[in-house]
Amino acid sequence: MSSGRPSSRRGHYTGAVKTFRPWLVVPLAVAALAAACGRAPAPRPVILVTIDALRPDRLGPYGGPLPTPAFDRAAREGALVETATTPIGRTTPGISSILTGLHPLAHGADGLGMPLPPKPRTLAELFRARGYAAAAFVSNYFLRPGLGFERGFEIYADPPARWEGDSGPSVVREALAWTETVKDRPFFLWVHILEPHWTYEPEARFAQAADPDWRGDDGEAARAARGFPPTGALLFGADKALPPRSLEHVRRMYDGEVLAADAALGALLDGLARQGILDRAVLLVGADHGESLGEHGYFFGHGEYAYEESLRVPLLVRAPGLVPAGARLAGNVGNADVAPTLLDLAGAPAAPESFDGLDLAPLLRAGGRQAAPARAFVHLSDHELVHAENPRRGPAGRAGRWRALREGTMVLVRVPRAAGGFDDELYDLAADPRQRNNLAAARPDDVRRMARRLDDELRPLLARFAASGAAEAPEAPDLERLKGLGYAR
Repeated sequence: MSSGRPSSRRGHYTGAVKTFRPWLVVPLAVAALAAACGRAPAPRPVILVTIDALRPDRLGPYGGPLPTPAFDRAAREGALVETATTPIGRTTPGISSILTGLHPLAHGADGLGMPLPPKPRTLAELFRARGYAAAAFVSNYFLRPGLGFERGFEIYADPPARWEGDSGPSVVREALAWTETVKDRPFFLWVHILEPHWTYEPEARFAQAADPDWRGDDGEAARAARGFPPTGALLFGADKALPPRSLEHVRRMYDGEVLAADAALGALLDGLARQGILDRAVLLVGADHGESLGEHGYFFGHGEYAYEESLRVPLLVRAPGLVPAGARLAGNVGNADVAPTLLDLAGAPAAPESFDGLDLAPLLRAGGRQAAPARAFVHLSDHELVHAENPRRGPAGRAGRWRALREGTMVLVRVPRAAGGFDDELYDLAADPRQRNNLAAARPDDVRRMARRLDDELRPLLARFAASGAAEAPEAPDLERLKGLGYAR
C-alpha cells in the first residue's frame, strides 16, 4: 500500500451535495420533545464500518501497542465486545455473515470470491423496506458489483481504482458527501476500508510512528511488505526469507496500516459530527476477519488456517442515549450477530428466526459489563484459495478445509489429513490465548465430545448450504488484482 499513490482518487460516486439548509434540520431538542409528547422518536441513522484484516489486539481499546484515537473514542463513548469472531477468515464469507446475519454455510458464500446467493435478505434490503436510504462506499476486489453485496443499496461505490493501495480517505470523502445529502432522512451507510490488508505500505507518517527506530533501506523488508518474495513462499516462510529485524519491521508496517485505518475512521467520525449526525446515529465498527503475523508459521495472511489470529475481530458499538458509554460485553459473539443487533438498535427489529446471529441490543442497552449467552460457534478455513506452499494443506476443495468448534473458552481445531482423518488440536483460550499448548493428547474425552458436537452442528448447516443456491466464483479472478492483494505470485 504505497504512500506514493495519488490521494485524489474518488471512485465513481458523483452525486451532488445538497446545499446546507439549517431550517430543514430537526434539532435534537425537538425530537426529544416529540418523544416526551408520546410520539415515536425519529429513526436513527445507522452506520456500519468494516475494516479489512483488522486484528483487535493491535487496537488501543484491546491493549494494542500504539494509540488508536478513533477506535479508542468509539470504545470509550460506546460498548466494546471483548471476544468477537468471524466464521471463516476471508472477506467474502465474513462480510456476507455481517450483511445477512447467517453462517456462511447458510447464506452460501462460503469461500473467497463466491457470489452471495439471492435468497438471503441483506441489511440494506431490510433497511430499505423500512424506508431508509442506503449507500455503500467500499474498497475490495472481492466486494465488487455483481457479486450480490450491492443488493438493496441505492448507491454502491467500489471502483477498481480502490482495489489496491490505501483507499480509506477516498472512501470516507465519498461517504460524507452522501450523508450530507440524506442527513435529514433515516439512512443506512456501509463503509468498508481496505487498509490494513496486505500489502503493508503505510503512508510515511504512519510508518514512522509504527517503527520509529527502523534504519533499514528500501531493500528486502520493503520488498517483502509489497509481496516479494513470491506470495506463497512468503506466507509460509517469511522467517526463512528475512532476518529477524526485517521480519519485525514488516510486522510493524501492519501496525502502520492500522494507524491509517484509525485515521480514516477518525475522519469519518469528525465529519459525521460536523454534519450533526454522529450523536444521533447507531455506529458499529467491526472487521471481516483478522490477520496472522507469523503465529503458527503463517505470515501476513488469513483464511487458510482456523486459529484465533485469523478469526478474532474487533466489535465496537456507539449509540448515545441507547448504549451507555463504557459498556462491555463478555462471552462469545459472532459477525452474524451484527445484522439483528443493528436492526433492533435502529428501532426496526426483524424476526429472530430470520438470523443465525443473536440480537445483542438488550445486553448493550443494559450497560456495565454483560455476558452474551453461551453458544457453540462453528468455524471453517477457506477452500477457494490454498497455496501450494501451505505445509498443512489437505485434500483439494471443501474436503480439505479446517473446521473448529468454539465452546466458551475451549476450542477444538480439526485439521484434515491428505490421507484421510484429522489431526485434532484442543486449546483453552483462557489459559493459552495464543494457542501454543495443544491439550488434545491430555484430554481425549473432551476431544471426542467436542468432535461429536461439531458434527452435530455441521449437519444442519451443510443441509442448508445444499439448499442455499450457492454458486462458485462466477469467473476466473483477475490475476493482477490477486497479486495486488497478496493472494498470487
